[in-house]
Amino acid sequence: MQIIANRQCYHTADERQYNPTMKSFCLPERGCHVLLILMIAVTIIAILVAKAPYLHDFAEWLYQGRILSALWQDPTAVATFYIKPFPVPNSLATVLLALFGSVLPAIWAGKLFLISLLVVWYFVIRMFVNRQLPTQWRFAASLVIYVLAALSTFFWYGYVSYQLGLLLFVWFLAVYQKSSPIWVIALFGILVFFAHAAIFGVFGLLLGVHWLMTRRHAIIVGLIPATVCGAWFVVGRHLSRLPAQAIDASWTSLTETLIFKSGYPAMLGPFKNFLLADGSSLYDTTPWLYWIGFGANFAVALLLGLLVVYVLFRYFARTRTEGFSEHLSAKPASAKLELTLAITLVFLILAYIVAPYGFFGLINLGGRLLIPLVLVALLLGKENSRAIVQLLVLPSMLLGLLTSGSYLYLMNQTRQPEFATVIAITKKPASGQSVFEYNQELYAATSYRYFNYRVFAFSHRFEQIEKQKFTHLAFKTGMLTEQANVR
Repeated sequence: MQIIANRQCYHTADERQYNPTMKSFCLPERGCHVLLILMIAVTIIAILVAKAPYLHDFAEWLYQGRILSALWQDPTAVATFYIKPFPVPNSLATVLLALFGSVLPAIWAGKLFLISLLVVWYFVIRMFVNRQLPTQWRFAASLVIYVLAALSTFFWYGYVSYQLGLLLFVWFLAVYQKSSPIWVIALFGILVFFAHAAIFGVFGLLLGVHWLMTRRHAIIVGLIPATVCGAWFVVGRHLSRLPAQAIDASWTSLTETLIFKSGYPAMLGPFKNFLLADGSSLYDTTPWLYWIGFGANFAVALLLGLLVVYVLFRYFARTRTEGFSEHLSAKPASAKLELTLAITLVFLILAYIVAPYGFFGLINLGGRLLIPLVLVALLLGKENSRAIVQLLVLPSMLLGLLTSGSYLYLMNQTRQPEFATVIAITKKPASGQSVFEYNQELYAATSYRYFNYRVFAFSHRFEQIEKQKFTHLAFKTGMLTEQANVR
């Protein structure tokens, strides 16, 4: 039986080098893959059965995608809206939603977009782990990364532009090599720029540091198109004098900032608390389940923090032991790439620490850097990351399935008669408060203050889309603007 198990699990020479006596690791590997597919399937089924693709901000982006589609097909129907006269990050998702909406009913266009995103995430993560991480724990890594990135807090918030940018960044990390041609760098640079500004910043940082290490001209040339778009965006935004996105809250003290910065990494955990349309929680009647998830999220954050610190410690300890110059000269290409990852990781940590809550209309810029930070740490650590990744498998698996299952239950309820009209929370807290005070008012209908997801926010947009009733834009960070805002 032992021999059969080994034959089933170790197909390549690299895999056979793994200690065959540790069969307890082999079986969970196959289980990880099955459970990952199950988690994806449950989430997709939830999207399909829902009355509409309820995911917080996603309704607004689908609404803007429908406006863009109308601008292409019947501009007179949306005469008060315009495309900004300069390249804008946060545009790619809107364009894709408009394309989907050109051939499908709007609701199904939104559903198909989300399902496509989840499916492509699966293949991109598999490519990433197969090319960049040791093969012996690739399925465990795939499960952890999928829950961390594809089903991240930003997915459940409906931040599809960020999710699209993050997907492209992981794809780039999977294919990037020291000899990558100019067109690969240029293509990903343009796509990432139009997907999301924060991810483009990480992309530029990584390649900028690698150029400093290698002086490879292909990097600079490849970055030129996206850099030109970035400069055009900054100048165009300034000259057009379009109003920035209003941010309703801010950090009002150093203590609040430190508490927020210390606690926010727990948002990377797999547990999500979905709120009903009236603001109550699915877990109001099972508080013990909420608090288990609450503790698990902080445990996951602690493990991820240990991963980052341990990887950096091992890297600098090894280079110090070998001698820094000797380390770079032994295998110059791979050593310079490792140094690039280490420097990028340090800069991302510093950027998270100093990033403000609001930045050019973007809320919590630092939080957008955490997932790229962890991915860079995994790349740098490789085998050194394995022990912590294995520890992350159980909470990612159990709470990831709980989250997807809870979402399926909630979306199925939207088909019931009492959910004939789903209404978003209409009472909005006053602007200008501290972040904590704002959230306390926002979540007043539930006893829980953390890990809450108002998936029915902006749900009124679905009715407006179906009735072709386009009034105004809630978000001004995209490629569209309104007539009143044009100068």
